[in-house]
Amino acid sequence: MRPRARPRRQNPPPRSRPPASRRPRRRTACSRPTSPRRTQRPPQKARPRPQIREKGSCMKLSKKTARKTADPGLELSALFFVNGEKKQDLCEDSYALGAHDGEVFLGVFDGCGGSGARVYDVYGGHTGAYLASRIASGAAYDWFQNEEPPAALEQDIARALQCYKENASGSSGIRSSMAKDFPTTAAAAKCSCSPSRVDADFLWCGDSRGFLMTADGLKQITVDDVQHTVDGPDMRSDGIMTSVCSASKPFHLHEKQVSCSQPCIVLTATDGGFGYVESPIQFEALLLDTLLQSSSIEDWREKLFGILKKISADDYTMCLACFGYASFADLKKAFEPRHKALLETYLAVWNDSTQEQQQQLWLEYAADYLSEQDDVK
Repeated sequence: MRPRARPRRQNPPPRSRPPASRRPRRRTACSRPTSPRRTQRPPQKARPRPQIREKGSCMKLSKKTARKTADPGLELSALFFVNGEKKQDLCEDSYALGAHDGEVFLGVFDGCGGSGARVYDVYGGHTGAYLASRIASGAAYDWFQNEEPPAALEQDIARALQCYKENASGSSGIRSSMAKDFPTTAAAAKCSCSPSRVDADFLWCGDSRGFLMTADGLKQITVDDVQHTVDGPDMRSDGIMTSVCSASKPFHLHEKQVSCSQPCIVLTATDGGFGYVESPIQFEALLLDTLLQSSSIEDWREKLFGILKKISADDYTMCLACFGYASFADLKKAFEPRHKALLETYLAVWNDSTQEQQQQLWLEYAADYLSEQDDVK
């Protein structure tokens, strides 16, 4: 539903206003929780602040896909998120989800706790990292709802972060050459689906990632903004990020467009969602193991939440959109052959292999896993 401005309390709507049931509505799969509390109001002369909003709490299983149909085309079958925190009420991850008129949006945002450790008293004593991910997710949600072009997302996030910086006063905490104002990563995908094709536009900055998964396997679409790339399969080797979204200096959202003409899953994830397994091979296995052990989309979501809570040492967020599956049984059936091939080709021999043998297995896997990382803008 497109956000509608609320009338002021002292100015009630006229009696002639049509009842809510008759007003036109925009279809959406989003809910919009309210902003975190603030201890004081910003100066009156300050520019109005955008509302901080964590989007999500949505899962879409349309009637058309809930009951088996002969051919659903490549329409949206399901949209959901997985989100968890390591310290209660201190989660630095945020997310945004939306769906309307054949378009789907899913984004994840990871506030950078080290460089964003500065505390802002004017914003309820929250850190810049905690705030940044929520500011960026709110800006991204509005960008999607307003149907703006991809290039505008970078400007919208930058404007929102700068607005909060200008309104910050009386703040305290860490200030150093490494500190940034409201730093966060971003990884988002805007998808347009039709009966014959899914077009996904990936936009990102930092080390959060976007993926495309089909019956042929998992592909990483995004390229991390890190000082060096690990020449091997280890997903737990952290590099120093060379770029993040922040109000300290200009940043760039990379872009990569991908088209898929078969049923697929588009997903975005923060590093807590994919970085605590041994390699991308194990990450794909995690997705498929939990899928095939589940009885419904809700069950799959709960299983993903349970395993990420167990293995992750960080906040974790993952958003998934499934396209072209007539039922959950069809979704599972589509990935059974890939799961079997993954087990037989890689996982059955991985643990007993030497480091050199694992490197060779990774190179074979990476030939397809990294095949969509050319022509990144």
